[in-house]
Amino acid sequence: MKYFRRYPFINAYNIRDLGGYPTNDGGVTRFGVFYRADSLANISKDEWKRLEHMNVKTIIDLRSTKEKVSQAYTTTPSIHYLHMPMLDEKQNNSILEATMHKYSSPDEFKKSMSEGYVTLFKNNIHNIMQIIKTIASALENGSVLFHCTAGKDRTGILAALLLYLCKVDLVDISADYQITYTYNLKNPIMYEAIQLYGDLLRSDADNIEALILYFHTQNIETSLFGKVFTENEIRNIRRHFVFI
Repeated sequence: MKYFRRYPFINAYNIRDLGGYPTNDGGVTRFGVFYRADSLANISKDEWKRLEHMNVKTIIDLRSTKEKVSQAYTTTPSIHYLHMPMLDEKQNNSILEATMHKYSSPDEFKKSMSEGYVTLFKNNIHNIMQIIKTIASALENGSVLFHCTAGKDRTGILAALLLYLCKVDLVDISADYQITYTYNLKNPIMYEAIQLYGDLLRSDADNIEALILYFHTQNIETSLFGKVFTENEIRNIRRHFVFI
């Protein structure tokens, strides 16, 4: 099959492959293993068939229950669907919503985004690690697609963590995150939100780089071995995802 960096669906705007990034140990991430995406609620039957052709065997929905209900969809029989909200359902359903309650001005909000990603990760680490464990197992069946609503915050955090665990360089992790804003401009719903909130919905490098710095300073991989997941689980992700 043909591999694309971004898959040009008509009814989804931010479906991307995490393949093609060099790793710091001399490898490269494989195409056709991990896909990151925005909402799949409006994709057509033909587009579902295309996901099957892309060997997507598992979809992990990071959205809240409220989002899932309001933008529901049904997968094809060959694709296993898992609803695994990244954020604690007792908390606010998005970084935007949570931060708007805390900060009174857009400038304060913008400055808080990088801090917000680190806080989100720390506050929801149990959920995130369960998602990683699920991914490690699901790869045995085929490719994994994970998504939220815009494919920016929750999806961006998970993509950054997977790339970091596979030793992808910071500059490539940042670039993968930054392009989200450009693609979201093509989404009519997101375009309206961007007109309303302006720079608040940008995917600036500072946001994700603060999170990667946190991973590094906390030695996140070593600190979690034996506590949340095993070395074999991370080795399994690398075995499927990284070509050396």
